Amino acid sequence: MIRRVYILSFLALAFLGCGPSDEELMQEALVNAVTALSAGDTDRYLQYADFGEEVDSLHVSLLQAMFARYKTVVDSKGGVVEVSPQSSSLDNDSLANISYVIKYGDGTEERKVAPMVKKAGQWKVIVK
Repeated sequence: MIRRVYILSFLALAFLGCGPSDEELMQEALVNAVTALSAGDTDRYLQYADFGEEVDSLHVSLLQAMFARYKTVVDSKGGVVEVSPQSSSLDNDSLANISYVIKYGDGTEERKVAPMVKKAGQWKVIVK
């Protein structure tokens, strides 16, 4: 019986250790934020962005206007075809930077770096 408990405990720990890494979670948050931004989806973007303060309805209205203009630029480039995270550097347990490439439908690319913060277990793009 003790041996069975030991084996089950070991398997449970092994399973829990197989969750996504911080780098994978950062990459996912980044791709979701950039994809939402390029689609003009303010509500979705806000799930993956951190402004350092609470965002009120005025901020959301301003973001929607900015996103509409940005979407026009993105659409003129043929839309976002791919967001490719390149590398990341962890400053500590809750701050990091991640470099990425945005590929557009017209063949152009943009290379960028995004600062990230981990709050309540979720990585978010820091917006300044």
